[in-house]
Amino acid sequence: MKKICKASYNDFDDSLLISCREKNENIKENFKFGDLIFGLTGNGKIVVVNIQNASIFLSESGIDPLILENFEAVSMQIVTKECSLFIRIDILYKGKEIPVPLGRVYVPQLCVK
Repeated sequence: MKKICKASYNDFDDSLLISCREKNENIKENFKFGDLIFGLTGNGKIVVVNIQNASIFLSESGIDPLILENFEAVSMQIVTKECSLFIRIDILYKGKEIPVPLGRVYVPQLCVK
């Protein structure tokens, strides 16, 4: 399920902060995966993503980093498949959604048969 999130870009430290946290959700743990920092609730739900070196991250993904200066909205989608979480964001820029895959995280607990 895709969720519209709050997002802000800080050009000073080149980071994109995306928060899909509900008012009743608190971040209990963070984990870092390269230039990505994920904020999790006590139930393990990913509610915040911080992309460090965001312009480089987008460039390496084939996306023009100039969209960081003027995006309209950001949504996040997490799909569970094949013992993994597939995480992606969509950046709405000039009326067009630009998909940005963040990665696949293997979670052995999802391999329940």
